[in-house]
Amino acid sequence: MSRSAHLWALLDAFAPSTPNEAAAVLATRRLLRSPDPFSRFARPGHVTASAVLFAPDATRVALIWHEKLRRALQPGGHVEPDDANVLEAAWRELQEETGVTRADVALMTPHLVGVDVHAIPENSKEGAHVHHDLRFAFRLTSDRVLPLVRWTLPDDLDAGLKLAVARVLA
Repeated sequence: MSRSAHLWALLDAFAPSTPNEAAAVLATRRLLRSPDPFSRFARPGHVTASAVLFAPDATRVALIWHEKLRRALQPGGHVEPDDANVLEAAWRELQEETGVTRADVALMTPHLVGVDVHAIPENSKEGAHVHHDLRFAFRLTSDRVLPLVRWTLPDDLDAGLKLAVARVLA
Protein backbone atom coordinates (compact mmCIF):
# COMPACT_ATOMS: atom_id res chain seq x y z
CA MET A 1 0.00 0.00 0.00
CA SER A 2 1.34 3.45 -0.87
CA ARG A 3 2.09 5.99 1.83
CA SER A 4 -0.80 8.14 0.68
CA ALA A 5 -3.25 5.21 0.63
CA HIS A 6 -2.10 4.18 4.12
CA LEU A 7 -2.66 7.70 5.42
CA TRP A 8 -6.09 7.95 3.75
CA ALA A 9 -7.09 4.72 5.51
CA LEU A 10 -5.84 6.03 8.86
CA LEU A 11 -7.76 9.28 8.42
CA ASP A 12 -10.91 7.38 7.38
CA ALA A 13 -10.75 5.37 10.62
CA PHE A 14 -10.04 8.40 12.85
CA ALA A 15 -12.93 10.03 14.72
CA PRO A 16 -12.10 13.65 15.62
CA SER A 17 -13.16 14.69 19.12
CA THR A 18 -13.07 18.46 18.69
CA PRO A 19 -13.66 21.02 15.95
CA ASN A 20 -9.89 21.65 15.85
CA GLU A 21 -9.20 17.97 15.20
CA ALA A 22 -11.91 17.84 12.54
CA ALA A 23 -10.32 20.87 10.83
CA ALA A 24 -6.88 19.22 11.05
CA VAL A 25 -8.20 16.04 9.42
CA LEU A 26 -9.84 18.05 6.63
CA ALA A 27 -6.67 20.08 6.05
CA THR A 28 -4.57 16.90 5.94
CA ARG A 29 -6.97 15.33 3.43
CA ARG A 30 -6.56 18.43 1.24
CA LEU A 31 -2.78 18.19 1.61
CA LEU A 32 -2.84 14.55 0.46
CA ARG A 33 -4.11 15.74 -2.93
CA SER A 34 -0.87 17.69 -3.50
CA PRO A 35 1.99 16.23 -5.58
CA ASP A 36 4.25 15.20 -2.66
CA PRO A 37 2.66 15.79 0.75
CA PHE A 38 5.45 13.85 2.50
CA SER A 39 8.36 15.96 1.26
CA ARG A 40 9.87 18.11 3.98
CA PHE A 41 10.37 20.75 1.30
CA ALA A 42 6.69 20.92 0.28
CA ARG A 43 5.09 24.28 0.96
CA PRO A 44 2.92 25.54 2.45
CA GLY A 45 3.23 22.34 4.50
CA HIS A 46 3.83 18.61 4.72
CA VAL A 47 3.04 15.48 6.72
CA THR A 48 5.00 14.68 9.88
CA ALA A 49 4.69 11.76 12.31
CA SER A 50 5.07 11.63 16.06
CA ALA A 51 5.04 9.19 18.93
CA VAL A 52 3.09 9.62 22.14
CA LEU A 53 5.32 7.46 24.36
CA PHE A 54 3.80 6.34 27.65
CA ALA A 55 5.79 5.17 30.66
CA PRO A 56 5.34 1.47 31.50
CA ASP A 57 2.58 2.31 34.01
CA ALA A 58 0.90 4.70 31.48
CA THR A 59 0.83 7.55 34.00
CA ARG A 60 3.39 9.77 32.27
CA VAL A 61 4.26 10.79 28.72
CA ALA A 62 7.72 11.35 27.22
CA LEU A 63 8.71 14.79 25.97
CA ILE A 64 11.95 15.76 24.24
CA TRP A 65 13.47 19.25 24.19
CA HIS A 66 13.22 20.70 20.67
CA GLU A 67 16.01 23.24 20.27
CA LYS A 68 14.64 25.04 17.17
CA LEU A 69 11.22 25.62 18.73
CA ARG A 70 12.64 26.10 22.26
CA ARG A 71 10.05 23.83 23.88
CA ALA A 72 9.44 20.25 24.93
CA LEU A 73 7.46 18.14 22.44
CA GLN A 74 6.64 14.50 21.85
CA PRO A 75 9.22 12.63 19.73
CA GLY A 76 8.54 13.05 16.05
CA GLY A 77 9.54 14.63 12.81
CA HIS A 78 9.58 14.46 9.05
CA VAL A 79 8.60 11.48 6.96
CA GLU A 80 11.77 10.40 5.17
CA PRO A 81 11.85 8.93 1.64
CA ASP A 82 12.75 5.47 3.04
CA ASP A 83 9.79 5.38 5.48
CA ALA A 84 7.14 2.99 4.17
CA ASN A 85 4.35 4.99 5.83
CA VAL A 86 3.65 7.48 8.63
CA LEU A 87 3.56 4.77 11.31
CA GLU A 88 7.06 3.64 10.32
CA ALA A 89 8.18 7.28 10.39
CA ALA A 90 6.83 7.59 13.95
CA TRP A 91 8.71 4.40 14.96
CA ARG A 92 11.94 5.71 13.43
CA GLU A 93 11.62 9.14 15.03
CA LEU A 94 10.88 7.55 18.42
CA GLN A 95 14.04 5.44 18.17
CA GLU A 96 16.22 8.33 16.95
CA GLU A 97 15.05 10.83 19.54
CA THR A 98 14.87 8.63 22.65
CA GLY A 99 17.35 5.82 22.03
CA VAL A 100 14.76 3.05 22.47
CA THR A 101 14.75 -0.07 20.33
CA ARG A 102 11.67 -1.90 19.10
CA ALA A 103 12.32 -4.43 21.87
CA ASP A 104 11.84 -1.64 24.46
CA VAL A 105 8.50 -0.38 23.16
CA ALA A 106 5.07 -1.70 22.22
CA LEU A 107 2.68 -0.07 19.78
CA MET A 108 -0.53 0.52 21.75
CA THR A 109 -2.79 0.76 18.68
CA PRO A 110 -2.12 0.83 14.93
CA HIS A 111 -4.67 3.66 14.63
CA LEU A 112 -4.07 7.36 14.88
CA VAL A 113 -4.47 8.84 18.35
CA GLY A 114 -4.27 12.42 17.17
CA VAL A 115 -4.08 14.70 14.16
CA ASP A 116 -2.68 18.19 14.64
CA VAL A 117 -1.88 20.93 12.14
CA HIS A 118 0.42 23.64 13.44
CA ALA A 119 2.63 26.41 12.15
CA ILE A 120 6.41 26.14 12.20
CA PRO A 121 8.08 29.55 12.37
CA GLU A 122 10.80 30.69 10.03
CA ASN A 123 14.33 29.88 11.14
CA SER A 124 17.83 30.27 9.74
CA LYS A 125 17.46 27.17 7.51
CA GLU A 126 13.89 27.44 6.21
CA GLY A 127 10.88 29.66 5.89
CA ALA A 128 7.67 29.40 7.85
CA HIS A 129 5.51 26.40 6.97
CA VAL A 130 2.91 24.02 8.37
CA HIS A 131 3.22 20.51 9.84
CA HIS A 132 0.34 18.06 9.52
CA ASP A 133 1.29 15.83 12.44
CA LEU A 134 -0.05 12.28 12.70
CA ARG A 135 0.25 10.86 16.22
CA PHE A 136 0.63 7.22 17.30
CA ALA A 137 0.72 5.75 20.82
CA PHE A 138 3.54 3.59 22.17
CA ARG A 139 4.34 2.26 25.64
CA LEU A 140 7.79 1.67 27.09
CA THR A 141 7.90 -2.01 28.07
CA SER A 142 11.45 -2.18 29.42
CA ASP A 143 13.25 -0.56 32.33
CA ARG A 144 15.59 1.19 29.91
CA VAL A 145 16.68 4.62 31.14
CA LEU A 146 16.00 7.35 28.58
CA PRO A 147 18.28 10.28 29.49
CA LEU A 148 16.90 12.62 26.81
CA VAL A 149 13.30 12.15 27.93
CA ARG A 150 11.42 14.32 30.36
CA TRP A 151 8.50 12.30 31.76
CA THR A 152 5.45 14.52 32.06
CA LEU A 153 2.05 14.08 33.66
CA PRO A 154 -0.89 14.25 31.21
CA ASP A 155 -2.33 17.30 32.99
CA ASP A 156 0.85 19.24 32.12
CA LEU A 157 0.61 18.64 28.34
CA ASP A 158 -0.72 21.07 25.74
CA ALA A 159 -4.38 20.67 24.77
CA GLY A 160 -3.79 18.71 21.55
CA LEU A 161 -1.43 16.21 23.12
CA LYS A 162 -3.64 15.93 26.20
CA LEU A 163 -6.52 14.95 23.90
CA ALA A 164 -4.42 12.22 22.25
CA VAL A 165 -3.42 10.88 25.68
CA ALA A 166 -7.04 10.87 26.86
CA ARG A 167 -8.07 8.98 23.71
CA VAL A 168 -5.51 6.24 24.45
CA LEU A 169 -6.35 5.97 28.13
CA ALA A 170 -10.15 5.83 27.53
